[in-house]
Amino acid sequence: MYVASNVECANSRLRAEAAEAQLDDLTERLSHVERDKMDVAQKVATLGLWQQQLRTERSKTMGLQQQLWKATSKHERMTQQLRDELDETRDHLQVLMQVKVGLVADGQASREKISQADAAAAALRYETARLTKLNMTLHQQIQRYSDFRSFRSSLLDPSTTLCGSCVELADEAPVAHGFPKRKWIFSNTKRVIMERQEGLAVFLDRVNVSVRNCHHPDCMSRPLLEKFLMLADMRYTFIDMQLHDNTDESTAAPTRPAAITFIPPPSSLRHSFADTLGSRRSDVPDLLRHSFHGTQVRHRRHSVHVSSADRIKKFRELAPIKVAPKADKKRMSLETIEEVAE
Repeated sequence: MYVASNVECANSRLRAEAAEAQLDDLTERLSHVERDKMDVAQKVATLGLWQQQLRTERSKTMGLQQQLWKATSKHERMTQQLRDELDETRDHLQVLMQVKVGLVADGQASREKISQADAAAAALRYETARLTKLNMTLHQQIQRYSDFRSFRSSLLDPSTTLCGSCVELADEAPVAHGFPKRKWIFSNTKRVIMERQEGLAVFLDRVNVSVRNCHHPDCMSRPLLEKFLMLADMRYTFIDMQLHDNTDESTAAPTRPAAITFIPPPSSLRHSFADTLGSRRSDVPDLLRHSFHGTQVRHRRHSVHVSSADRIKKFRELAPIKVAPKADKKRMSLETIEEVAE
């Protein structure tokens, strides 16, 4: 029995060890299962989180899809609108091109009209300038002729103090006969202008010769001639007048007469004084022809365009005259009838 009990104890011990081994195995398996369960729970939690993220991303995707649909529809609408505007702009551009063609034609016609107007305006300005110059010349001509008449009236005025030789000017034909009417100045006939020019030149030559030979201190012929040559508006240049010698009075000879300066005639009245001196008084009316009083036919012409040097040389041969030194750039220039005739 003891052996049997030992055997049973041993068997029981073996069975207990086997049971413990199985229990340990089960415990280990249970621990593994627990660990697996925890892993599965973690995985389930992770999977749930992923599902939540997936749902969130899906909702975002749906929102983006809706925005994309809206943007696509808006883009289509804008594209259609731009196409419509492009068609309208193209039609408007075609209309503008047609209008541009008309405007270009109108602009070319306007430029032609403007060029024609400019040409007409230039011609009008030229004609206006020419008429203005002609009017000014005519006014100067009339004014100068009035100066001639005033000078003659002053010489023939009884109240004017003249010496004996200058008083005889009233009997000379160039001075005695009256000038033609001033309205003849408007005549465009060159022959009348030339005849008037020659008559005035002979008158001025005769007066200048008389003034040159005058030595009386109280005679007013020289001041009147100087006043005639020196106009008030100073439109003409003048030469220096030397009425006396430059020598000292203490050294000058008492019997020597004072030197009288020769007054050269205007450049526009370049007639020979020597021919005037050589002609007789009866020939003067013939020189004046019918433009001055009492003349009908001209037998000879007054020589013209004689240089100043030749004229002065002839005067020196005719009379002892001391010519004043010629100043630089002080040549006399009178606006008279000859310049209008040219």
